[in-house]
Amino acid sequence: MRAPHTVEKHMPKDGHWKQQTAREAPAPSLCDLPAELRNHIYRYALTESHDLFISVRAPPQQPALTRTCRQICTEALGIFYLNNRFRCVIDNLDSSLMRRWWGRREIDSYKDNLIVRSQYSFDGGPCWSNMMAWLKAFYRDGKQLAPKEPIGDSRENHNLVLACARLFRVTEALLETGVPWKDAKKVIRLAARLIEGCNPTWDCPDDPIIALT
Repeated sequence: MRAPHTVEKHMPKDGHWKQQTAREAPAPSLCDLPAELRNHIYRYALTESHDLFISVRAPPQQPALTRTCRQICTEALGIFYLNNRFRCVIDNLDSSLMRRWWGRREIDSYKDNLIVRSQYSFDGGPCWSNMMAWLKAFYRDGKQLAPKEPIGDSRENHNLVLACARLFRVTEALLETGVPWKDAKKVIRLAARLIEGCNPTWDCPDDPIIALT
């Protein structure tokens, strides 16, 4: 019986067969496939039918497939970000996790086309200082930090969600005027007193306007 993975050579004069181990063919690589087929594989492996949550319990991570090599990362990362929907969970108006995710260099090229929804959770009660920190980041770092398609975690929070959306619209209007933040936040505080469902003293014993100066 022939040994596995061997090839037989000619029979020498001594009458004994000599065998030589065949050189095994290199394992096929994903990068060797045609680009169109690779894209089909990326879409199949990286696209989900449900929203991908970004929360303290599920911090954002780059897919393992995109960390295999530089070529696959370059080809597949855009498919991952542009073919999925993301949902940022904003607990008690604390947007720090979302801001950190948004600041990741790997998504810079896709920010304008990302589908990101903001889901508000008010288990601990809304916090005005968190809201002001979010608005301040929005004012200084760009409109992308505004909540997109905001939703609440219950019907009872509907008015709070609407109030937050109105505060962002007020802040965006101020941003377009070019006034400095120290003046804009005074107008925001006044607007918060007038918007239904918005209470500028949300669980915050100290004056957040002074705290964020």
